[in-house]
Amino acid sequence: MAALGKKGQSALAAHKNDETRFSIGGDLPEGIDGGIAQLVECKFDTYKKGTNEGEYYFLAAGVVKEPSMVGTIPCRGLRTQIMEPVCDTPGRSRETVDEHFEWILNELRKLGVETSAIDGDSIESVAKALKEEQPHFRFRTWKGESSVDFPNPRVQHTWNGSCEYSEPEEYNEVVDETEEEPEEEAEEEESEATEEEENTLQSLGEEADSGDEDAILQLTNRAEEAGFDPNEYETWADLAEAIEDGSTEEDGEEDGEEEIIAPEKGSVYGYRPPKSKKDIDCEVTAVFAGKQTCNLKNLDSGLSYKQVAWNKLVDIE
Repeated sequence: MAALGKKGQSALAAHKNDETRFSIGGDLPEGIDGGIAQLVECKFDTYKKGTNEGEYYFLAAGVVKEPSMVGTIPCRGLRTQIMEPVCDTPGRSRETVDEHFEWILNELRKLGVETSAIDGDSIESVAKALKEEQPHFRFRTWKGESSVDFPNPRVQHTWNGSCEYSEPEEYNEVVDETEEEPEEEAEEEESEATEEEENTLQSLGEEADSGDEDAILQLTNRAEEAGFDPNEYETWADLAEAIEDGSTEEDGEEDGEEEIIAPEKGSVYGYRPPKSKKDIDCEVTAVFAGKQTCNLKNLDSGLSYKQVAWNKLVDIE
């Protein structure tokens, strides 16, 4: 800095408080399938340069939680990002504002937003609320074939909807390398089998919500076998969760546990989402007795909250 003199000092002072800029996600390798990330950005902004300078665009980004590695490439902590113009773009696969909004609203629904409640005055506040909620979601990466126009195609990112995710213990604690007893190994095998069944139901629900007729048929048959009416659930994913809960529900309660009254579908309760400073009014959209959880819809923004514990609900006087 002494050699650079005033020029160096001026440059340092001019940029030391700049906002950090990230790549658009190209650092992630192709071939990730079933990855999990957490939303950290969701906004509408304007292009600062280029042919669309001054026009609006939509951007959402997440920090990768899984997979930790792909081959020798560390992935945990990198970003996955999607971006869409909100202006006419002749010559692109989606050319009009109508087509761009259709895509954007579909991505918001994937993240749990009830878009039927959105209007022109609320869409930006919905994006801001979604960023504050920081939901987890699934994603995949892929790369198209090279062509004359695109000899070096960029890695593409596709988001596949919100999901539940718990931080694995090995990320926060030292792993115990001691050998387990045979009984514990047997319990682990049983647990893995249960998780596989849960994943199958979750996958069926997601595929059915995307319009897969075979998944809809399979889930309908599973519902009939378990005694559930598909018409009572807003989404196929909710039905899949209900079947899963019904298959693991145990009769009775452990001694000393206080009975919690199940909320009714369609009732309204107060709920304080993570990082929120106040309770908000939410409608119960699905109830899962096995886990004593429910799904909620924010009556103001239309955002959905999955698997909320009953004891987190607040009666509205």
